[in-house]
Amino acid sequence: MKTRSNFVAACVLLLASFAGAQAPGTPATAAPLDKVAQSQEVQLNMRKVDILLHLMPLALKKDQYEALLSELEKVRAKQRLVLETEDDEVIKLGAELEATVKEALEKGSYPKRELQVRCFKTTRALGIVRQLARGEMADSLYSVVNKMFDAGQKKIAANSIDWKLLDPTSDLDKKDEPTKIRAYITAVLMDPLAYDLMILLAKKAN
Repeated sequence: MKTRSNFVAACVLLLASFAGAQAPGTPATAAPLDKVAQSQEVQLNMRKVDILLHLMPLALKKDQYEALLSELEKVRAKQRLVLETEDDEVIKLGAELEATVKEALEKGSYPKRELQVRCFKTTRALGIVRQLARGEMADSLYSVVNKMFDAGQKKIAANSIDWKLLDPTSDLDKKDEPTKIRAYITAVLMDPLAYDLMILLAKKAN
């Protein structure tokens, strides 16, 4: 089970690396829209398969799904609030950035280094806020998981992912079970796709 899951995760990471590195194509080289949509759909299903391979071995009962979904609804609300705050802060820089780009391209004016520094400080600060919020959300989910999962389910969650595959520098193998479960919560349960998949899985659970 873990081998298949690791393979899917590797595929998703590989595709993501290509997507991040590839510059927007020109009309002559860009893929047809239907092919792009088809590729995105395939990649989406890759992610769903990966998440399902981490969720289904837990064999959660209906009441466990309901408890997790209830807590995830709170988490998703917090996630939306964090993202809205990020958008507000980024938009504040919009007019100045647009004017700077226009002057650089039309008048040859060099962008001010100070503006670049402010952009860096803004994104770094937002990243810290997001990381702290993510930790708080993971803690709230862990409190639910820790009370609800039996020993077998905790062991499955803790050993579900080969973290070396995702991050060769990781040293989770030497961490205790609660730390591994928190990592599982962040990577699997807090994935945006997990919520909808759990709703469907809950319908067939006992």
